[in-house]
Amino acid sequence: MPVYNGENYLSEAILSILNQTFSAFEYLIIDDGSTDNTWEILNSFFDHRIRIEKNKQNIGITKTLNRGLQLARGNYIARMDADDIFFPERLQRQKTFLDENVNIAMVGSWIEKIDKAGRKIETITFPIDPYLLSWRLLHTNTFVHSAVMFRKDAVLCIGGYSENYKYAEDYDLWSRLSTRWEIANLPIVLVKWRSWKGGLSTTHAKSQEKAAIQIAKRNMAYVLGEYPIESAFECLKYLYGPKSAKELGTEDIDRLHQNVEKLLDRFCHKFDHKNEAIPKAIRVEIATHVFSYIFSIPCSKIEKMRLVLYWVKIFKPNLLRIFSTFFFKRTLIGTRIYRVFS
Repeated sequence: MPVYNGENYLSEAILSILNQTFSAFEYLIIDDGSTDNTWEILNSFFDHRIRIEKNKQNIGITKTLNRGLQLARGNYIARMDADDIFFPERLQRQKTFLDENVNIAMVGSWIEKIDKAGRKIETITFPIDPYLLSWRLLHTNTFVHSAVMFRKDAVLCIGGYSENYKYAEDYDLWSRLSTRWEIANLPIVLVKWRSWKGGLSTTHAKSQEKAAIQIAKRNMAYVLGEYPIESAFECLKYLYGPKSAKELGTEDIDRLHQNVEKLLDRFCHKFDHKNEAIPKAIRVEIATHVFSYIFSIPCSKIEKMRLVLYWVKIFKPNLLRIFSTFFFKRTLIGTRIYRVFS
C-alpha cells in the first residue's frame, strides 16, 4: 500500500487489512514523503505483520509501487490504496483462487463504490472470463487497482509498472500481463472503492483518460498490425464508452460491425483462440452493447424498432443470450446461471 498524505481514511484502510480471515501475510506500507499525519498514524499500529517503509522524498505512485515490488517478500501481491476498504474474506478468496488456478497470473473482483462518507453508491461488476477480459483490455480497464492480487514473479518478468503512463500505470500493467498469461475476476464484491474529490482517479481524471487512450491504441496496434487503428478505436469507444445523446443510424451499425469483426478476427488469431465458443461469446457481448446503445439514443419508438430490426439483420444475434446478458447477467446469480446455459 503506497500512501501520500492519506490521513483521512488511513486507519480504516489498515484495520480492514488486519481483520482479514487469512492472516499469514506481510503488510508492506510505503509512505511516499507525506507532509500530513500519515507517518504518525502508521506508527500508532502495533502488529508484527505491518512493515513500514518511507521514501526520502515524494517520488510518485508508480516509482513507489515498483519499490514495493522489490521489497515485498511474498509470492502473491495484493494491492491496496489508502482510502479503500477490504471485505474480511478478500485475501483468502483470491489466494485460494490463485493456488487452484496456476495458469492465472492475476485475479481481481467486483467492487462496491462508496462516497467520501463511506456510503454505498453502486456495485460495479466486471467480466470474469480470461478471454473476455483480454478483449476488454484492448480498449478499457477492467480491474480496480485495489481489488487485484497477482503473482509477483509474473509482474517482475514483464518489468513491473511502467513510468511512461503516469496515472494509468495499472491499466498498462494489466494489458501487458494479459498478453502472456491469463487473468480473471471473481464474481463477488470484495472491496469498497472510495470515489471522492481527493482521490487520484478524480484529481488526475483528464491525465488518466489521456494515458488510457494511448495504452488502448498501443494495445490495438499489437493486435491489428496494419489495420487502421483509429477506426477500430473509435468504434470500440462508441460501444463501450459513456452513453451519449449521439445519434445512431444504420450506417453506424454497419461500420461498428465491420470494424469489430476485423478486430475480433485478429484478436483470436493473435491470442490463438481456436475454441469457436470464444469469438461467439465476444460477439454476444458486442451485439448486446449495440442493442443497449440503440435504447439509449433519443429517438421515436418507431425509429428504435427500425434500428433493432436492422441490428438483427446485421449481427444475426442469439436473442435469448442477448436478452439474458442485457437484463440478467449483471447479478451474481445471473452470471452463474448464464455460464451454465451459454
